[in-house]
This record gives sequence, structure tokens and C-alpha cells, in this order.
Amino acid sequence: MQDAIGWLGQEHDVFLRIKAEHMIALAEERLGPLSGRRLLDLGCGVGLMHQHLGKAFGSITGTDPDDEAVDTARISNPSVHYERFDGKRLPFADESFDA
Repeated sequence: MQDAIGWLGQEHDVFLRIKAEHMIALAEERLGPLSGRRLLDLGCGVGLMHQHLGKAFGSITGTDPDDEAVDTARISNPSVHYERFDGKRLPFADESFDA
């Protein structure tokens, strides 16, 4: 990713932070305070956004069909819960998440 955006003179993390701030603002508009809210990140990849989103939400659960991505995300974000899924059916009960 850094190779693709490096010409802008910014690190990839700057864009992740800005994106997370925007997502948090939108969620607060719709849900109110987020401190106790449960977030599901569908297709979370290696969990790069979670360090920025975790400050706002009560809990984050990330899912991805890529086993290696989920393993990497778990190492990088020990406070986030990760589940692998087959890309067809989510392994959660209905209404398990607020966003």
C-alpha cells in the first residue's frame, strides 16, 4: 500500500486514521455514544483499522475468510476478537452487533 500512496508524502497509517475518524463520526451520528457498542468488521483483513476504531467502540470483532490475515490480525490487535468464516454464512447470531 505504501508503494501506491508514497508519492503523496504520507504514511499509510495517516489515511487509516482519517478513514477511522470519519467512520466513527458517521457511527456516532446514527448510534449515539459508541463506548458500549459492538462493531463487526466484515472482511477485516489484517486488522489495520482496529487500532484506530478500538478507541471509540466497546468491542470489535473482525472476520475474514483468509486464515493468514486473521492470524496476523490477532497478533497485532490482542484486544479484538477475530473469527474466520467461509464467506457464505457469518458465525454469529442475529443482532450480535450494533454496527
